[in-house]
Amino acid sequence: HNHKKSRRIMAQANSHTSVALIVGVTGMAGLSLAEGLKKPTAPGSPWKVYGMARRQFPTWFPSALLDGFVSADVLNHDDTTKKLAPLASQVTHVFWVAIQVGLNEQENITSNATMLTNVLQTLKSDPTSPLRHITLQTGTKHYMGPIFDPTLAGQLVSHEPPFREDMQRLPYPNFYYALEDLVASYSPSVTYSVHRSSIIVGSSTRSFYNTLLTIAVYATICRYQGLPFRYPGSKYTWEHFCDMSDAEVLAQQHIWAAVTDKAKNQVFNCTNGDVFTWKSLWRVLCEAFGVEFVPFDDDNDGFDWVGLMKDKEEVWEEIVGKHGLIQTRVKDITCPEALSAVLHFGFQHVCSMNKSREFGFFGTITRRIMAQADSQTSVALIVGVTGMAGLSLAEALKKPTAAGSPWKVYGVARRQLPAWFPSALLDVFISADALDREDTTKKLAPLASQVTHVFWVAIQVGLNEQENITSNATMLTNVLQTLKSDPSSPLRHITLQTGTQHYMGPIHDPSLSAQLIQYDHHEPPFKEDVPRFPYPNFYCALEDLVASYSPSITYSVHRSSIIVGASSRSFYNTLLTLAVYATICRYQGLPFRYPGSKYTWEHFCDMSDAEVLAQQHLWAAVTDKAKNQAFNCTNGDVFTWKSLWRVLCEVFDVEFVGFDDEDEKFDWIGLMKDKEDVWEEIMEKYGLIQTRVKDVTCPEALSTVLHFSFQHVCSMNKSREFGFFGYADTLKSIPMWVQRLRAMKIIP
Repeated sequence: HNHKKSRRIMAQANSHTSVALIVGVTGMAGLSLAEGLKKPTAPGSPWKVYGMARRQFPTWFPSALLDGFVSADVLNHDDTTKKLAPLASQVTHVFWVAIQVGLNEQENITSNATMLTNVLQTLKSDPTSPLRHITLQTGTKHYMGPIFDPTLAGQLVSHEPPFREDMQRLPYPNFYYALEDLVASYSPSVTYSVHRSSIIVGSSTRSFYNTLLTIAVYATICRYQGLPFRYPGSKYTWEHFCDMSDAEVLAQQHIWAAVTDKAKNQVFNCTNGDVFTWKSLWRVLCEAFGVEFVPFDDDNDGFDWVGLMKDKEEVWEEIVGKHGLIQTRVKDITCPEALSAVLHFGFQHVCSMNKSREFGFFGTITRRIMAQADSQTSVALIVGVTGMAGLSLAEALKKPTAAGSPWKVYGVARRQLPAWFPSALLDVFISADALDREDTTKKLAPLASQVTHVFWVAIQVGLNEQENITSNATMLTNVLQTLKSDPSSPLRHITLQTGTQHYMGPIHDPSLSAQLIQYDHHEPPFKEDVPRFPYPNFYCALEDLVASYSPSITYSVHRSSIIVGASSRSFYNTLLTLAVYATICRYQGLPFRYPGSKYTWEHFCDMSDAEVLAQQHLWAAVTDKAKNQAFNCTNGDVFTWKSLWRVLCEVFDVEFVGFDDEDEKFDWIGLMKDKEDVWEEIMEKYGLIQTRVKDVTCPEALSTVLHFSFQHVCSMNKSREFGFFGYADTLKSIPMWVQRLRAMKIIP
C-alpha cells in the first residue's frame, strides 16, 4: 500500500494480469522496455513479457527478461499469424518499437504499416482478445519530414524548434503519420499513445539508427589506428543545441502511458528534458574512449566521414578479434549517412517536454524523491516579499498542500505593502531597511525566537559590481546577525535567490562588462558545477556568506534565469517592461518593434516562472538532500524571442512586426525614457495604480539580454537528479502573468 502511495503520479494498474508484447525487443528501446517491465516497481506489475523480433535472440540479450520470445517476419502475414495467434488471447498491451527502413518514404509507409497491421489484426482476430493499449514509437521526423528520402529531402520546410506535439502535420508523405492513423483507427476499443523520441541512446547491435554505437565504433577505430577523432558535422551543429532520448526514459514513458488513463489516445515527445552542444558532448566522448579532443576546424565540412567508415570493415574485424567481441560488421551496426544528416542540420534539434510534464510524466518518475517536511513548526521570513519571487513564495507557503505546512509567514520589504498585494498571504508584514543595521535590529529582533526559514529574494542594484557586493552583503548580514543574536533562535535554513549572472559575470557593470570573457566551461547550457569567473560578483559574495553559517544553518542557492511574475516592485522585471512598451505602442499606434539583435531573435533562451521558483525554494527548504546545494531554476523549456514576440503581440493586441536589420539601430531605451507623460495618460484612462515608467521598467538591462551573443539556457539536470520536477510552459506562462498584472491594475 505504501509503495503504491509513493508513486504519486502513476496511474493504478488494472486489476487483471498485464501481458506485454514488445515488437522490436532486441533494439535499444526494446531492451530497455523489457528491463523496465520486469522491475518489481513497474507500474502495472507483475508483467508477463513476450518479446518479438525478426531474427533470433542475440547472445548479449538477457533472456531472463522475457517470458517468451517470438521470432517472426511481421512483413509476412502468414508468418505473423502462425507465430502470434497463440498469444492473441493473452496480450493486453503492445509496445511497438519496431522499424523497417526502405529506399524512400513511400516504401517506409508501405512496409511499416504492413507490419503493424499484421500484428494488430492477428491479435484482434481472437474474439476473446484482451488487448487494450498500444504504445507507438515514432520520432522527430514527424516535425521535419522525410529527411532521409533522396528525392524529398531537398524540398523540405520543417517546423521551427522547439518542436511541440500540437504542430500541424507537414505536407509530405511520412510513415509516422501513417502509423499514428493506423493505431487511432482501433480506438475506442483499443487505446493508444504515441511516443516521439529524439536521437535514442541505448544498448543494442540491432537498432537501425544507433548514434552512440556509430560514434563508439568510429572512436574505437580512431584510437586503434591513431587517427584524429574529428567531428563529422557542421560548425552550426557543433555550437548549437540538440537533445537526445535515453532508452530508459523512453521505456518509462511507454510504461507510464500504458497504465495511465489520462495518457490514453495522446501524443508525447520523449527526450531527456535537457539540451547539449555537440562540442560539449565531443569532450565527453573523447574522455570515454581515450582519444584526444580535436576542436572543430572549418576543414571538417570537407571531411568524407561516410567514406572513411565504409572503408573500415577489415580494421573492425581486427578489433573484434583482438578484444574478443561478438561478431558484427561496421555496415550493420553503424549509420554514418543518417548521423551525418543530423550533424548537418541547419536548425536546433530540440523538442518541448511541456506536454509530458503537464500530463504527469517527469522522466525519472519511479525515483521521485520529494521530501517530507520537518515535523517542527515552520516559520518563514520572506525578505523581498513584494517582488515577483516574493509574492509567489507567499502564495506557495500559504497553500494547504505546501511542504512543511502549516507555515507562519512574515514578509519584509523596504517600502510599505503596495495596494495590489493580498495582505491575507502574510501573518505579519514588516517594513524595514535591511541596509540600516539599527532599523533591521529594531524590526526583526522580536521575530528572532520564531523564524525557522529565511527566503532571501531581495536585491539592491548599484552603479557597479563593487557597490552591489557591499550593499547586498550588508543587507543579508544585518538580517542573519539579527536573527542569530537570539540564543534560542530556531533558524535552520536559508534559501538564497541569485541568477545566471553567476555564469556570465557582472554584465551590467559599466567598466567590467566589456572585459568579460566567455570561457569554454561556461558555455551554455549553464551547469551548477562550473568554476567561478575571475571577476567580482555579488552572487558569489552572498553564496559565501550563507555558507559561512553552515553547519548550524543549512542553505540552498537558487540561480534563476529571466524571472517572469507579477509585481511593480522588482528591479529586473522583463515582462512588465515589455507590457508597458506594448501598451504604449498600442495606445500611440507605434510598431511593436523587437529591441534586440537578429541572433537573440532566432536563437534559444529560457525563463523562470516565479511560481516554479517559489516551488523550488520551498522544496529545498524542507528536503534534506537539497541542503547546502546550488540549483539552477528555469521552466525547463526553451523558446526563441521570435516565438515569444508572437505571443506578446496576441496578448497585447498589437500587430506582429518581424525582425528587421534596421531594428539594430532602434533607440528603444531613448523611446522608453520619453514616455512618462504617455504612461500618465494611460494610467488615468484605465484607472491603474500610480507608477512611473522609470520605476517599473528596465530597458537598459533587458536590452543587454536581447543583445547576447550566446544562447541564454541553463541545465535543469541537477534539480531533477535531486528530486525537483517543477516546470512551466513559457509560452503559456506569459499570458497568465499578463492577466495577473491586469487584475492587479498595474497594466490595462
